[in-house]
Amino acid sequence: MYNPLMLFTKEALDNLIKEGCLYFIRQSYPRGVRPGVKEAFIITPYVRRADAYDHFEKIREDPRKWLYILNSESQDHEAEHNKLLTASMQPDNYRVYFNRLTSQEWMPPPHLQMSITNYVKNVLGWRPGHIQTRLSIRLGVLVLIFVRSGISREATLDEVEKC
Repeated sequence: MYNPLMLFTKEALDNLIKEGCLYFIRQSYPRGVRPGVKEAFIITPYVRRADAYDHFEKIREDPRKWLYILNSESQDHEAEHNKLLTASMQPDNYRVYFNRLTSQEWMPPPHLQMSITNYVKNVLGWRPGHIQTRLSIRLGVLVLIFVRSGISREATLDEVEKC
């Protein structure tokens, strides 16, 4: 499976905290599992408490979800910070990513281009050509956004890869 996300590192954690992110959502990220990796997660940082709680509520079905709170709201904020630090060190048999793409300029890799063409043609019913395709992350899920003549459509990367 194609995975364009960056690994979560201590440097990234430190920078996110400096930017004011004190709420972090962890959720399952099957796209990050590779041979030798037992489980993969994605971390999504938030500045605003309400945004983090909203995200957490929307992934309630994920048994591995977790909300880390790093301010005085949490009695265990030091313990929570230590857990995030551990995650940033990429523990054995785990991979932890965060919601940042590895490249600012996203171009679909060759193996994905055919799936995108098939999705545009067969699902959207659009003729290929003059279609902008962007990759985004929504609530820890990779989403492709297609724009043609001012009309916008979205699909998860999982849906597109099946075409």
